[in-house]
Amino acid sequence: MRAGEENRICLRHLCQNFKKFFGGGTLLRDLMMGATKATYEEAWENKMALIKEVSEKAYDWLLTTIPKNAWCKHAFSHYP
Repeated sequence: MRAGEENRICLRHLCQNFKKFFGGGTLLRDLMMGATKATYEEAWENKMALIKEVSEKAYDWLLTTIPKNAWCKHAFSHYP
């Protein structure tokens, strides 16, 4: 990887890992996918708050395991 390049996480792989750690329920999956696809930070924070209400462990995992700019659409760089 060259300097200045960023890595993004494949949503499919993120979902698989999320399912492996936190179960196959649709509620958590849908909230995580909503957080992933949020284009504004406020919408992302709302989805993350809902995830925290359902599962504190899932919330912590999303915040600490993977850098936000690798899986959150609102945090992606605007440059190609």
